[in-house]
Amino acid sequence: TSQARLLAALGIGEAVAWHFERARSPEEFARTRAAVEQLVRPDGLGSFRALVTGRGVPEAPLRGLSLGGDPI
Repeated sequence: TSQARLLAALGIGEAVAWHFERARSPEEFARTRAAVEQLVRPDGLGSFRALVTGRGVPEAPLRGLSLGGDPI
């Protein structure tokens, strides 16, 4: 799956909202938001592919892969 989908499924949006409530200044929040945008932009780091492997792990849906869309 893509890094953007993985991070979205893991709750990066909720993490940004949490940080927004606790940021000490608008500038601090803007820096955090810009950093997150770098991680999820489809024309940037968000297009990187994420590979999840395991051995001896029970077959259960992985939260990070719950958005679907991409073939695994």
